[in-house]
Amino acid sequence: MARALTGQGTMKLTLLVSSVFCGVLLVYAPIETFMLQEYHLHQKDYREFLAGLARSDAERAEAERYPIRIRQLVLPKVDRIDRCVSCHVAMEDPRTADLENPLKNHPGGHLANHDVQKIGCTVCHDGQGRSLVKEEAHAFSAETHWDKPMLQAPFIQANCMRC
Repeated sequence: MARALTGQGTMKLTLLVSSVFCGVLLVYAPIETFMLQEYHLHQKDYREFLAGLARSDAERAEAERYPIRIRQLVLPKVDRIDRCVSCHVAMEDPRTADLENPLKNHPGGHLANHDVQKIGCTVCHDGQGRSLVKEEAHAFSAETHWDKPMLQAPFIQANCMRC
């Protein structure tokens, strides 16, 4: 025969449910923060690409040690911080010319005359360089409310006059 929960039993059940919920949240939060972010997935894909190019066990081991982390360019001369390279990790790797963005190398040979380590990405392309979320970084959506969305064709080179 089922007994109705007393006030004390209800309190214990509530405490149990909330404790389980908090435990799940404590496990999920770091996983979501560090392992399910877009940049993490793109860097993991790039690491797999590098491992696929490896011709020896040593090269494969080196590719597997490719660090997955937030990458940023601190650019005091142009007063910017760009984290675009967290997703666009292969931007300077000519072997990625046939891959899809964000793992495709930078097209057009512009990097031969433009040192990314000195000028970053947003000086030329606008967008929100500090963001790690594509919609916010590119700022194409009307919901993002950013002053400078990333430039799109045919205006992609409209900022050349800045230099």
